[in-house]
Amino acid sequence: MLLDQLDKEEETKLKYIDASRNICSNRLQKVQECLNLVEQVLAQDIVDDFIQHAESLQLQRKLKEVSKLVRPTGEALALSLSQTVPDSALDATGVTLGITFECEEAKSSVSELQLVFQEAPDPPSDLVAKDVTDSSVLLQWSAIKESSHYILQMCTEDRYPNLDLASTRPFPEDSSFTIIYEGPQNEFHVKSLPSNEQHWFRVRACSNNIMSRWCNKTLSVKTKEERGFSWDRAASHKETVISMEGQRVQRSPSSSHWVCAFGNKAFNLKRRYATIKVSGDSPYLYVGVAYKGAPVAEAYNNVSVLWRKGSGDLCFHGVRLNRSKLPSVSSASGELCYGGGDVVGIMVDVKLGKVAFFCNGVLARTASGLRTDVDVLPFVSLGSADVVAEFTTESFIPTTPRDFSSQRRLRS
Repeated sequence: MLLDQLDKEEETKLKYIDASRNICSNRLQKVQECLNLVEQVLAQDIVDDFIQHAESLQLQRKLKEVSKLVRPTGEALALSLSQTVPDSALDATGVTLGITFECEEAKSSVSELQLVFQEAPDPPSDLVAKDVTDSSVLLQWSAIKESSHYILQMCTEDRYPNLDLASTRPFPEDSSFTIIYEGPQNEFHVKSLPSNEQHWFRVRACSNNIMSRWCNKTLSVKTKEERGFSWDRAASHKETVISMEGQRVQRSPSSSHWVCAFGNKAFNLKRRYATIKVSGDSPYLYVGVAYKGAPVAEAYNNVSVLWRKGSGDLCFHGVRLNRSKLPSVSSASGELCYGGGDVVGIMVDVKLGKVAFFCNGVLARTASGLRTDVDVLPFVSLGSADVVAEFTTESFIPTTPRDFSSQRRLRS
């Protein structure tokens, strides 16, 4: 009897185990059916709707795959749409897709199906160039209300040498562009551009991490041919009188002290030579170079190298010198001074820290020891109202001194 009872209990346990297995099997089958249903809905409806919506937004993307993350019965089933965006994609968007279901015995349901788009902002339009000079351009574009900031990129001729400059619609490669501005303003003043060269610009709007397409047209801008030097009103003494479109400077008649004027551009490897025509009988004039930020109310100082009218004295970093007092100063000919009517030439080797002075195209003085870590600009000190310094383009052709970094001949 005891054995029979144990057999019956064991048989009952086996039946419960078999029933549990059947229930689990049924549940797994229902789960799989639900998964198949969800996958079918995604494949046939949701993805199509997503693509249509994307096309309506002109998102220019391709859906690459649907990945699934399955959790135990009773928990959420989360599915995500993942996309592979090529480098040439012109925009970005955020997509959130959540799907949950419940499985209870043989019943299953799909609920809370949501497709949420975070739309990219509209791309900026009307990218225009204003105030184009030989070295700068002001770029402006339409403001986008929903954007947090903008990204502006530039491509130059040297980064895209194979570009067809004669084409009406040049499109440099994406890798040829570099970011030059990232910020909230819908304009940017691009400076320090090379003269007489083509540049390409494009801009996009961003809403936090979501970026718009690039503007519908890449803007092509060619900087103007380089103008000669002129006197910089903003950097010069307020009692200087600058005229003739910035070419001519003299001291105000009401002034009773030294006043100084800066040229508008620093010397560099290409821009090495400036010519200044001197007028007036007074000897109270120094012509030469100074570092950016030099005082403008002193005849000479420790941040300038100046050649005096009449006497030919050279004031090197605030010390009044002649060739016998400083080995770095030398005379190249017997013409060691200049006067009214002469043209003073200034040649600067920014690489080696050298400066040379010419009178009517003839080399007169050279000096070494210029700083090479700061901007060096043309500079004059005026101690009388009757002396005038005027940038000129008179065609003296100076010979580059032997100890300068280039032996080529430069035209003023």
